[in-house]
Amino acid sequence: MKSPAFWRFNQFLLIVFWLLVPLAPTLNLSIPYLNELALIIFAAHVLEIPLALTRLKHKQIPKLRIAARTLVFGFTWWLPVEKGVVSP
Repeated sequence: MKSPAFWRFNQFLLIVFWLLVPLAPTLNLSIPYLNELALIIFAAHVLEIPLALTRLKHKQIPKLRIAARTLVFGFTWWLPVEKGVVSP
Protein backbone atom coordinates (compact mmCIF):
# COMPACT_ATOMS: atom_id res chain seq x y z
CA MET A 1 0.00 0.00 0.00
CA LYS A 2 3.01 2.24 -0.24
CA SER A 3 2.75 2.24 -4.01
CA PRO A 4 1.38 5.43 -5.58
CA ALA A 5 0.15 3.29 -8.50
CA PHE A 6 -2.14 1.35 -6.14
CA TRP A 7 -3.82 4.53 -4.90
CA ARG A 8 -4.02 6.12 -8.35
CA PHE A 9 -5.64 2.98 -9.74
CA ASN A 10 -8.27 3.07 -6.97
CA GLN A 11 -8.90 6.74 -7.72
CA PHE A 12 -9.28 5.89 -11.40
CA LEU A 13 -11.86 3.25 -10.50
CA LEU A 14 -13.81 5.81 -8.51
CA ILE A 15 -13.80 8.22 -11.45
CA VAL A 16 -15.13 5.44 -13.68
CA PHE A 17 -17.78 4.64 -11.07
CA TRP A 18 -18.89 8.28 -10.77
CA LEU A 19 -19.10 8.54 -14.57
CA LEU A 20 -21.03 5.27 -14.80
CA VAL A 21 -23.76 6.38 -12.39
CA PRO A 22 -25.32 9.03 -14.66
CA LEU A 23 -24.38 7.26 -17.91
CA ALA A 24 -25.87 3.85 -17.09
CA PRO A 25 -29.50 4.86 -17.76
CA THR A 26 -28.45 6.78 -20.88
CA LEU A 27 -26.68 3.69 -22.23
CA ASN A 28 -29.56 1.43 -21.17
CA LEU A 29 -27.31 -0.50 -18.80
CA SER A 30 -29.18 -2.37 -16.13
CA ILE A 31 -26.95 -2.42 -13.07
CA PRO A 32 -28.91 -3.46 -9.98
CA TYR A 33 -28.46 -1.22 -6.94
CA LEU A 34 -26.09 1.17 -8.70
CA ASN A 35 -27.89 4.27 -7.42
CA GLU A 36 -28.11 2.90 -3.89
CA LEU A 37 -24.39 2.08 -3.90
CA ALA A 38 -23.63 5.57 -5.20
CA LEU A 39 -25.66 7.12 -2.38
CA ILE A 40 -23.89 5.01 0.23
CA ILE A 41 -20.43 5.87 -1.15
CA PHE A 42 -21.36 9.55 -1.43
CA ALA A 43 -22.63 9.61 2.18
CA ALA A 44 -19.46 7.87 3.38
CA HIS A 45 -17.31 10.43 1.57
CA VAL A 46 -19.29 13.32 3.06
CA LEU A 47 -18.78 11.84 6.52
CA GLU A 48 -15.04 11.49 5.82
CA ILE A 49 -14.53 15.21 5.17
CA PRO A 50 -14.10 16.22 8.85
CA LEU A 51 -11.65 13.35 9.36
CA ALA A 52 -9.68 14.32 6.27
CA LEU A 53 -9.57 17.97 7.36
CA THR A 54 -8.24 16.93 10.76
CA ARG A 55 -5.66 14.52 9.37
CA LEU A 56 -4.36 16.91 6.70
CA LYS A 57 -4.42 20.23 8.55
CA HIS A 58 -0.62 20.11 9.03
CA LYS A 59 -0.05 19.69 5.26
CA GLN A 60 -1.13 23.29 4.42
CA ILE A 61 -3.63 22.11 1.79
CA PRO A 62 -6.62 24.43 1.21
CA LYS A 63 -9.74 23.17 2.97
CA LEU A 64 -11.83 23.40 -0.19
CA ARG A 65 -9.38 21.16 -2.04
CA ILE A 66 -9.43 18.62 0.79
CA ALA A 67 -13.23 18.63 0.85
CA ALA A 68 -13.61 18.34 -2.92
CA ARG A 69 -11.12 15.54 -3.38
CA THR A 70 -12.45 13.66 -0.36
CA LEU A 71 -15.95 13.97 -1.76
CA VAL A 72 -14.86 12.36 -5.03
CA PHE A 73 -12.15 9.93 -3.89
CA GLY A 74 -12.70 9.42 -0.16
CA PHE A 75 -9.90 7.80 1.77
CA THR A 76 -8.15 6.75 -1.46
CA TRP A 77 -7.05 10.38 -1.68
CA TRP A 78 -6.49 11.68 1.83
CA LEU A 79 -4.90 8.55 3.35
CA PRO A 80 -1.96 8.32 0.90
CA VAL A 81 -1.53 12.10 1.08
CA GLU A 82 -1.36 11.90 4.86
CA LYS A 83 1.20 9.08 4.70
CA GLY A 84 3.25 10.91 2.06
CA VAL A 85 2.78 8.23 -0.60
CA VAL A 86 1.29 10.68 -3.12
CA SER A 87 1.49 14.44 -3.36
CA PRO A 88 -1.58 16.58 -2.66
